[in-house]
Amino acid sequence: QNNRTEQGRVIAAGGHLGKVLDATGRPAGPLRVFPGGLAMARTIGDADAGVCISPLPDVTFTELPSDSTLVVGSDGVWDELPVSMVRRITLGNTDPERAAQRIVHKAATLRHAYATSDFGTPRDDTTCVVIMCGGPKTARLVRWARSPPPLAGSPQSE
Repeated sequence: QNNRTEQGRVIAAGGHLGKVLDATGRPAGPLRVFPGGLAMARTIGDADAGVCISPLPDVTFTELPSDSTLVVGSDGVWDELPVSMVRRITLGNTDPERAAQRIVHKAATLRHAYATSDFGTPRDDTTCVVIMCGGPKTARLVRWARSPPPLAGSPQSE
């Protein structure tokens, strides 16, 4: 979104940057790469979006404190949830699987600029991995391509 070097790489490769328009014609959502309309410029499996999309990762190394929580989410999560909300969800859970489930469930059930009649069904891949460092729990992958099941303990699950 804010990486000028990456934006320059996309433009030099023949891509264009912009936002989609909401129902009123105003720009909405994250910056996207066209052709394709992807909300990222590096991905695998999206070759149809053209040569401006790169399959090569941009890798950095960061040392984390031993009590850190790392959240890796797809655009189906980050298009819907601000970092502050994801942080609140992870701080309220000691189990990484439960935290990932709550993040995916929240992302899948929010109304958004691209809302359709199938409310509650993710419009995109909604994937999240939560890794809680320094604890006894291990990372677990939670992925729903369709509407997620009700959360345990919620009125819908009883």
